Amino acid sequence: PRSTLFPYTTLFRSDESVDRFVGLVTNIIADTVMTQVELQCGPHRVVSLISAEAARELGLVPGSLAVAVVSPTHVVIETPGQRRQPDAAPRPD
Repeated sequence: PRSTLFPYTTLFRSDESVDRFVGLVTNIIADTVMTQVELQCGPHRVVSLISAEAARELGLVPGSLAVAVVSPTHVVIETPGQRRQPDAAPRPD
């Protein structure tokens, strides 16, 4: 796997179907329930729809660094150094 952080890269692969791309948040469109996050990952534009709560918890704002986790079926947005645990129980509110 490649390990260069910019302009875009696969940070690592947990399996052959998931890639992670580092990029800058270029646009946020939020309402009370959902948030559209746009990233620029090198020459690639990645757009993902996530919950407004997740966007707030990640502190996503235009200009912030984020990671797009891309699989054949979906895109997950996370911040560098933070990995989503697929089998972890949800945190209580």
